[in-house]
Amino acid sequence: MLDAMAILVLALFASASASGAEPTVDLEGPNTPENIGANAPQNSDAMFLPSGGTTQPDSEMEAYAGASGSADSIDSRYEYYRDSSGDVILRSTSETTVERDSLRYVAHSETAIARDALGTEELAVRSIELAKDLTESWSVAGVLGLAQTNLRQSSLIGSIRTEADLLSSSICATLSRAAVTSGTAPIRNHIMMTDFGLAASRTLLGNLSLNLDLHRAMYADHNGSVSIQAAPQYSFDWLGGSHAVGYRFHYLSFARPMDGGGYSPQLLLSHEGFWNISYDSPRYYGSLQLSAGRQYQRVRTAGLHHLSGSGDATVGMHLTDKLLVELNASGGNYGLELPSAGWSYLSTALRVKFLF
Repeated sequence: MLDAMAILVLALFASASASGAEPTVDLEGPNTPENIGANAPQNSDAMFLPSGGTTQPDSEMEAYAGASGSADSIDSRYEYYRDSSGDVILRSTSETTVERDSLRYVAHSETAIARDALGTEELAVRSIELAKDLTESWSVAGVLGLAQTNLRQSSLIGSIRTEADLLSSSICATLSRAAVTSGTAPIRNHIMMTDFGLAASRTLLGNLSLNLDLHRAMYADHNGSVSIQAAPQYSFDWLGGSHAVGYRFHYLSFARPMDGGGYSPQLLLSHEGFWNISYDSPRYYGSLQLSAGRQYQRVRTAGLHHLSGSGDATVGMHLTDKLLVELNASGGNYGLELPSAGWSYLSTALRVKFLF
């Protein structure tokens, strides 16, 4: 059944690629409880599963980098997260990038302090990434690092990723091994995940595009999951901003509940509409992402229908041609018809990027 679903997604994309239109830039939709928060599996490099807040392109910085021949930078982000299940997470991430010609070196660092009713857990992840543009339309990247929890458990992590513009379409394939860091329970139990991801973006006709995303994950407790997302969207400019409206379908299935905690439904079927808005100017930029829909999930033997709504807002400012400051806030409720029982989350973040 899982392999058949994967073949179906690839077949849909192949049929879209035959039209010969140019690829489109993906406008990511807001996070959903399937991929953010204490009860969610973490899907690495997923096209529709951004980690934390999304940002607009650093156009002023990119112009400076092009003039100076360098894109070296330090990018730091500090986030406060809490949800209705009792998880509170303080997370900080940092990326130091050095780019020379077609080679890019990135030092990644992540620390997190997570707390729930059972206590406090700490996480530290360190990794090095090497990326290279083989041609103008084909790049490869590799990551190698170490994930450690406060129980002194350490595990190797890493990934191999390739991105290409193929047959007038954008395709990204990733094979990764990572720690599940989306909540206190997975950190406490040091859950590791091996994931294969395939993402594709394709312009169908004019401003209409299709984004597809497939993940097949295996976990250290011998569990497995399949995630498939499809999102047609229509992009247009209006009132000085860039807009995208569309529909997103998500299928998620775990073989069984995760032993170490975490969101692991036997079946999730989600249907939602979204509207993404972004504005950019030489000094200021911002974005607003709104979504609402209905989902069906079955955990163990119980099946439930829920109404959902979420939002993500980002505002940023280029203080100088080398310094950017950004604020992000996101939240959602996945049980709007049950306001006292629905699962909800709230996240706020500060980002600082310095180009040198």
